[in-house]
Amino acid sequence: GSHGTAIAGIIGAQGITRGIAPGARLLSVRAFKAESASTPPVSTSYTLAKSFDWSVAEGARILNLSFAGPRDPLVQRAVSATAAKDIVMIAAAGNNGKKAQPAYPAAYPDVIAVTATDASDRLYDMANQGEYISVAAPGVDIFAAARGQGHDLQSGTSFAAAHVSGIVALMLERRPNMK
Repeated sequence: GSHGTAIAGIIGAQGITRGIAPGARLLSVRAFKAESASTPPVSTSYTLAKSFDWSVAEGARILNLSFAGPRDPLVQRAVSATAAKDIVMIAAAGNNGKKAQPAYPAAYPDVIAVTATDASDRLYDMANQGEYISVAAPGVDIFAAARGQGHDLQSGTSFAAAHVSGIVALMLERRPNMK
């Protein structure tokens, strides 16, 4: 979908725009599906856990988790198992505002939670806030790839998480054994 296209482009685009880590090899997992054009995409705990397992089996070093939801025991187990394999997980902090409850998987201890800032380094007004957030990155009015060879402006913590995933990819390229 368009969300995934934007995330992949922010990380690794090599066209009109350049991603943060244009040489990175991206693995694409379709873990979310919309029932109709008017409903938001959803997933299940089982699908997410399978997606983590598949990504690890395919050699992923970083999982970009640009989605948010409630605490989930099966997803938490998948996160813990993935972390035990020294895979870096980077997640969107959530876009439900400063009074929102912590969003998961970002709020799990093994995950780097990312919030979004604008071009003036101000916090995105829709971003979740809380102790679980590790870092802020650009995430407001981001020029990103869109379906059909187009581009669009996107805002949200998902897009900030993609920036951090690209930076971590560059760090691992320089020091592959870094934990």
